[in-house]
Amino acid sequence: TLRFAMQASHVKNKVEQKETQDQAAQEREKIAQAGNQLNLTGGKGSVGLTSGDVEVWGTWKSAAEETVILLGGLGNGLEELQDLITALTDINCQVLAPRLPGSAEKHLDSDVAVLLELCDWLGLAKPLLYGQDWGAVRAVRYKIANPKRASNLVLENRLNKMDEAQYKAKMKKDPNFALQEYT
Repeated sequence: TLRFAMQASHVKNKVEQKETQDQAAQEREKIAQAGNQLNLTGGKGSVGLTSGDVEVWGTWKSAAEETVILLGGLGNGLEELQDLITALTDINCQVLAPRLPGSAEKHLDSDVAVLLELCDWLGLAKPLLYGQDWGAVRAVRYKIANPKRASNLVLENRLNKMDEAQYKAKMKKDPNFALQEYT
């Protein structure tokens, strides 16, 4: 009897986990069905949102394996992301680089709201976010504000032109180094 009780205590019920996964899949499907078709001419287009029109560069194809949203730094033009857009398109990714309306660090939360509205408009439930410099801060803020609406983050610090080893050395010397970058 005791052996049976011990074996029974190790049985795991996976029904709850499956229900959670099914519910998440239904939410993603609901978002995807509500999406609109984006038309890009020459890799450029515009999306009309409630906050205003947002210029978008990239490629949009329905058969893509992954959707990547590129977020550049403050004051950087979308032209600077063109090489990255081309490289990601070559590996069968759907790539979009929106020009978010925020022009200063104080507009971070409004940029995150515009990015969420853009994802809703496009029907993107969990895009991969790639952020360069201030775009990395925007990506992290988006992931914090909407943890179930972003898959992975790729963050790049091009401002200081340092590699991973240099960054780790700076962080070892001053643990607050990363916080000082954008203040």
